Amino acid sequence: MSEDLQRKLLPPDPTRGPPVSPAGSSAGPREQPAMLPPIAARGMGADPVVGGGVPHSLSVDDFDAFKPAPTVKLSAQSLKAVELARKSTAKKKELNSEKHLQAQIKELQRQLEHEKQRRKEKHSRDLEKQSRRNIIVAMHKLPYEVARKPRKPGARDELPGTPDSPSGGDPAEHWEIKERQPSINVLDGVRSLEKHFNVTIVGTVDPGEDDPAAVAAIRSLLAAKGCAPIFLERPRGSSMGSTTALPPVSQLATAPTNLYDDTLWPLFHYIPLSSLEADFSDTHRTQWHDYEALNRRFADAVAGLVRKEADDLVWVHDYQLMLVPSMLRERWPKLKIGWFLHTPFPSSEIYLTLPRRREILRGVLSANLLGFHIYDYVRHFMNACMRVLATDITVDNRYVMDSANRHASAVDAFPNGIDPDRYQRALNTPAVKDLIIDLQRRFDGRRIILSLDLLDFVKGIPHKLMAYEKFLTDYPAYTGKVTLVQIAVPQMVDHGPHQKLRNKVHKLVGRINGRFGTLDHSPIHYLDQAISFDQQVALSFVADVAMITSLREGMSHSAFEYIACQSRNHGVLILSEFAGAAQALGSGALMVNPFNADEVAAAVDTALSMSAGDRKDRHARMMEYVQKFTSSYWAENFVTEMLTQDEQPSNQLDALSVPEPLPMAKVIERYRIANRRLIITGLLGVLLDYTSFKELEHMSEEVKGALATLCADPRNVVVVITGRERALAQQWIGNLPVWLAAENGVFCRFGGGAPGGGGPRQTRPG
Repeated sequence: MSEDLQRKLLPPDPTRGPPVSPAGSSAGPREQPAMLPPIAARGMGADPVVGGGVPHSLSVDDFDAFKPAPTVKLSAQSLKAVELARKSTAKKKELNSEKHLQAQIKELQRQLEHEKQRRKEKHSRDLEKQSRRNIIVAMHKLPYEVARKPRKPGARDELPGTPDSPSGGDPAEHWEIKERQPSINVLDGVRSLEKHFNVTIVGTVDPGEDDPAAVAAIRSLLAAKGCAPIFLERPRGSSMGSTTALPPVSQLATAPTNLYDDTLWPLFHYIPLSSLEADFSDTHRTQWHDYEALNRRFADAVAGLVRKEADDLVWVHDYQLMLVPSMLRERWPKLKIGWFLHTPFPSSEIYLTLPRRREILRGVLSANLLGFHIYDYVRHFMNACMRVLATDITVDNRYVMDSANRHASAVDAFPNGIDPDRYQRALNTPAVKDLIIDLQRRFDGRRIILSLDLLDFVKGIPHKLMAYEKFLTDYPAYTGKVTLVQIAVPQMVDHGPHQKLRNKVHKLVGRINGRFGTLDHSPIHYLDQAISFDQQVALSFVADVAMITSLREGMSHSAFEYIACQSRNHGVLILSEFAGAAQALGSGALMVNPFNADEVAAAVDTALSMSAGDRKDRHARMMEYVQKFTSSYWAENFVTEMLTQDEQPSNQLDALSVPEPLPMAKVIERYRIANRRLIITGLLGVLLDYTSFKELEHMSEEVKGALATLCADPRNVVVVITGRERALAQQWIGNLPVWLAAENGVFCRFGGGAPGGGGPRQTRPG
């Protein structure tokens, strides 16, 4: 190999001097070549070329090792495969990252649940050590009903306390107290509190007659059950006699129309007020007066039972008593008050149509704790408070802060369940066993679909019947083999709209039975009446499918009751996605849209043809929830949350004390000498008062001028912060060159003092 080639390829020997040019003169400094990679070429030894060493002889072929590798051209199909492989790898990494994040979230949730359980157990132990506290439960109707016992043949019509009755007569000989079936689950939960509290239930009851002796006898019997009754007034002109013997109370509960049945119940179930009568405003004004009177009567009754303001608890129930918390708060500022809603709470757009929307919200916001069945209702309630009352919500979405009343209310979801042991015990009674045998003989060879509903618009009975007709039409193989047992419990107040609904249901039942029935079979077995608890348990046991197609419902306990009775047969549940129970039982039930008849019909076919293994798996998932979230768990969880409010840091918001004013002299002095000034201000309550916010009024010119003056100074940076929506915040701020942080910092708009200068610009995270 020539010297020129060797000099080009090999690094110079560090022991030698600088390279010599061909002319023999020393060349100036030159860039050193990079060290060559080892070469295993023909005619070379095993040792590679190293810097400063002398290589073996090289041939021209050895330079092939230094040639670039030939470019490989991939076909379009190969490129597509490579791209798919790359995307698959990236997706796997993303899924692994997501799984890791989900695992972390589950672990945090587990730790949080463990901490909550530890806190509850601690309070349970503390309650056992402490003296028993009083808890007063206020509900519109007592969970008991009163009825006179049938007279024995030849017995005189006499009442204890009347001149004809023997001295010291026992009221139990003439009257009987029975549990009201619609209130069984609530009663089970409330009664579970008796192991730690002295429980008193306040509610209305209809004695059935106006005799003072009858009222006294019934009061005595209910007192033995731990109840403080409020007796209903008979309507004026009633044939039952004078009402002067009864305590003064509104006739609302027995009137043909009232606020909670005609307005609140439909509205909370998404039936808009615009569809009601044209004279609604005048009717509502009268009903509102009665509603206030009823709530005042309850507040008076509860206040008379409070013994120690610091120790006693009050638990108010449902939409009929939404003013009671505020009425109690006026008398007992430190009393612990809870309120629970057993119906859905509508979205804010629906709630805004309520004429007395502010008064209703103010009434319940006086409570320390507000409870709902599911988190959807919690979110709707908070949104309604923000839009109607301009209240603030804490970052963790747990507290509604009512600045006007200097009060904060905790808001949370407490799903109300049932007592599954009650139904298991009932299944083992001889009476229920006899009913089961009778039903099995009556429907021998046919599959049973059970539907137990109140005859109300929101239960979706007409939708269910039309879906069942669609099922029999699309799946004719089931004709004569399936029976729908529809129980429609009539309303207590049966006026015009409910009569129309009942007539429509009757027509649908007649049409379907006439079309698909035979002499020995009716596809629908319809009952327009209430059934006993034993009959309900027996039907729930023998039914192959339960179909609940509510258009709106707070929870739907009939779904839980069916699951509790199906531990052996593993029946299938078809459940409306608009029922509150859908969030609890969705993993095991067949979810349907009740407005889609085709979907419901297909779900019936799926339920009837489902394998035994699938039925068992689905039932096990639902039964696990039913057994865990019982009625006693619901009541104890709610009361424990009320008791632990004082232990939580967020409860400091309850006082919302007015902060001390700034030392204005020092502030002004520091402002004048500062070279750079950061001014941070809130929006509501500072630049804009709450009244102007609720009326959607513009910011005053005086405030705008002050902000413009501050922004004109180049040494100032003005930041306006708010939790309100960006659109509303920008509408009030306008083009003022201020920094704006809306939606608790989710949206930011940089003002004229932002880095880089210029006018306002917007940034959105992500």
